[in-house]
Parts: sequence; structure tokens; C-alpha cells
Amino acid sequence: TMTIGVALLGAGIFALEHHLPAIKACPNFTLKAIYSRSQTSAEAALAKCHLDTTEAYFDTPSPTVAEQRNLTALLQRPDIQAVILSLPILVQPEVIRKAMAAGKHVLSEKPIAKDLETAQQLTTFHKQYPVKWAVGENFRFWPAVVKAFEILKGSSGELVTFSVKFSTLVDDTDKYFQTEWRAKPGYQGGFLLDGGIHFIAILRYLLSALGQEITTVSAFTDLLQKRLKPVDTVHAVAQTSQGRSGSLDVSFGMAFNDCFEIVVVTDAYSVTVRPTEVITKSQNDKGEKTDSVQKVEMSFGVVDEMAAFSDAILGGEMDVRMSPEEALGDLRMLEAMLRSGENKGVIKSLQN
Repeated sequence: TMTIGVALLGAGIFALEHHLPAIKACPNFTLKAIYSRSQTSAEAALAKCHLDTTEAYFDTPSPTVAEQRNLTALLQRPDIQAVILSLPILVQPEVIRKAMAAGKHVLSEKPIAKDLETAQQLTTFHKQYPVKWAVGENFRFWPAVVKAFEILKGSSGELVTFSVKFSTLVDDTDKYFQTEWRAKPGYQGGFLLDGGIHFIAILRYLLSALGQEITTVSAFTDLLQKRLKPVDTVHAVAQTSQGRSGSLDVSFGMAFNDCFEIVVVTDAYSVTVRPTEVITKSQNDKGEKTDSVQKVEMSFGVVDEMAAFSDAILGGEMDVRMSPEEALGDLRMLEAMLRSGENKGVIKSLQN
């Protein structure tokens, strides 16, 4: 079978802990190169991957012309057909453009961009090039989310309401907080953009199983921990195209209320999603309510996501869970919530 030569662009936490093992686990992929801005981090990443076929690329210290080890040189290699990006939010768009222009298929990370304007420029740019572009959203590949989607899709119930509850405390020792670009974000929303977008992604995906999409939001935002600026908490109310409403509460600044629970209620049952279980409440003909609990493994979903990306490159349809259109929809909702929060809860429409 033909394998696809890939390069991993970025050598940070997520790249090494999740992307690297997922690339190695994907039978269609051969890792040819790892790029990082510094030679030190590129070579450290290379040492972790234990593959003879892989080479390190970097920008600083500036490689001599003889070595040709920068990003441009990497993108000129004909044996590299696809790139997986794991770069800071503000760095990513320029590299996406360079890779597309070099004829490479691209898997970039969520959020699709720092704001809607940048994201729309990228989707327009992509139209010029016949390459596949996926935007990673590994939470839509979580086993619990996949299971809940199947239950909702296979049922006849009408949506009644929904709720998303996620809260945690990102403290000073958090490994993600300790990356400089996250500790001093030059982009809107802080951790709500970088991490909060996952919960919007799950909610929008589950509602799509019932043929529903969110069209309106109203939100209050807050900064509970000064170091997590500009905001670390959002309390939002959202309404669907068919007039059903629900809530979304996401915080990265709460010390005493750790929770992760997403509930979708229809007129026939409810589905509750937690990281390792899906609970369905329904009633039988006698009106007796029953709970069915399905345990699932806690997996980050990156291995399945990588497999889906490789399938798309080999001629399949792009999995909707990683399509730029869906990533754009997630960002549109997040941005509307942030703007609403800046304006004391003013109602925002998500219609284009």
C-alpha cells in the first residue's frame, strides 16, 4: 500500500504527547520530518520519535545554506505530501498558507484562527489550491461523544433543551499555562479560545445529530483569575434554529467546581456525556424511567482523527468532524459569545 510522507510542524506539548504517537499509529503515514522554530526543540523532538526515516528542520540558529534545514526547504520536499501543524494560534495561519501554496495537504489545530476574519481569509485562500485541509477537533472524536452522537442520530426524539457544564482551574503549574504564548495571549478569549472552543464543538456536533443548529447567543463573560486574561469564564444561553434554548457554562478559573457534563434532552429521552460514560434516561410503555449507562474508554481521539485525515488524503470525503466549515462554525459561536459578553449580554445572531 502507498504510504503518505508527512511532516510534523511544531514540537510543543500537544505535538509530542498526541500528534507524534497518532502519526506513528497511522498505517498510511510515514513521518519524514519534524520542524520547530529552534534547533534545540526540533532535535529534542526527533530524539523522542525513534524513527530512522525522520529528519529535523528549524529556523534558528539559522541553518547554513549547505544544510537547507528551514521550513521552506521542508515544504520543497516532494516525498512529503502532507503536514500536521501544532503551532501557536497566531503563528498557524501563515504556515497553513505556505503549506497549501507548496501543494501539501494540511491538518491544522483548532481554533481554525484567532478570529473569524482571519479564518475566512484562510478558507478563501484554500479555494485556490487542490489540497485537502482538515482542522483538528479531537473532542469530536472522543469515544463518549461518538457514542452520544450515534444515540441521538438513531432516535426519533425532538430536541427540548441542552446544557454544557465544564469548569476547572488552570493553575500556575499547568503545563499549557507555562507555554509563553498561552500565558500572554495576543488573541481574544485566552483559554476560552484555546480550550473552550472544544465544548462548543461537541455541543454543535451533538445538536447536528438532531438536525439542529445554534443561531443566537447571549453571554456574560468574566475574569476570575487575573493571570488568565482577558477572560476565563463564560455563561451563555443559546437558541437553535427551531427555537429551542439551552445553556453553556465554561470556566478555566474555578477552583472548587470541577465538572465536565454535556446533556441533550429530547421529548423521548436524555443523553448525558461525561469523559468515560454516556447515560441515557428514557421510559418504557408503563411510564417507568430507566437509566442505561455505557462506559467508554477515555481517549483523546487524536489517533482516530489522524486516521480520518489520512483517509481523506487517499481520496475519501473529509470527515465533517474536522472540516474547516465546522471549525468556522465553532469559532463563529465563540466569537459571538465573547462580543455579547463585552456588551452586557446583548443578543448576537450567528447567521452569516
